[in-house]
Amino acid sequence: MKCFGKIMLLSTLIFCLSSIAASSATLSVRSDSWPPYNDEPKSPKPGYMIQVLWEIFKSHGYVIDYDIMSWTDSLDAVREGRFNAIVGAAKDDAPDFIFPQESFGLSDTAFFVKKGSAWRYDGPASYSKVKLGVIESYSYNEEVDVYLESSSGESVFVATGDNPLLQLIQMLRSGKIDVVVEDSNVMFNALIDNNIALGEIVPAGRCEEISDLYVAFSPADPKSKELAEMFDAGIKELRQKGKLQATLKLYGLKDWAK
Repeated sequence: MKCFGKIMLLSTLIFCLSSIAASSATLSVRSDSWPPYNDEPKSPKPGYMIQVLWEIFKSHGYVIDYDIMSWTDSLDAVREGRFNAIVGAAKDDAPDFIFPQESFGLSDTAFFVKKGSAWRYDGPASYSKVKLGVIESYSYNEEVDVYLESSSGESVFVATGDNPLLQLIQMLRSGKIDVVVEDSNVMFNALIDNNIALGEIVPAGRCEEISDLYVAFSPADPKSKELAEMFDAGIKELRQKGKLQATLKLYGLKDWAK
């Protein structure tokens, strides 16, 4: 009886510990700040991607561990398996990562200049006339990426760090660069957040190509395929129930799949 009691006690303890572990599973997510897609972790609006991930994975017993790192550091850390996922990635950003079937948004490649600039985007040939500002390790689209691979430091400035877009905006305002390449939603959000008049930095055209955005999971994590499948099922359910659209509305956005 004593032996049986010990076995029962041990079984109960293992069950309790397993339940605690299951209820406290963590999905660790890293990215650079890229609102409205993802923003500061302590913000009441941390970005729709973070809010949607929380909605999807809480039903599986996960909590979200989300923080900001530079884009390059985020890619390296997730690739090595130190964190589970990165948000806001195009497939060209990290082709070795595990991607869900469902996308997580759409991103354009737009160009922005200081008020008064006569430059307007007119295909790849127009790049040679200006100094572009871009962000380290970003994949924009095939046209821009090909140009960046063949260009020199004299024609391109590459920003790094946790807030590279603000760095590029300030350089544009001061005349150190001529054009910033950025997603339209992200640029307009950055101007508003930093109290910069929308008329001071103006659109100068955009490429026709539109890229799908994803949450991308670590190629070093054996759980990544399962996590991607959870995301696929979860976002379909949120869309069917109207919860996805409600979250996007908080950010002034509409469902990219509609």
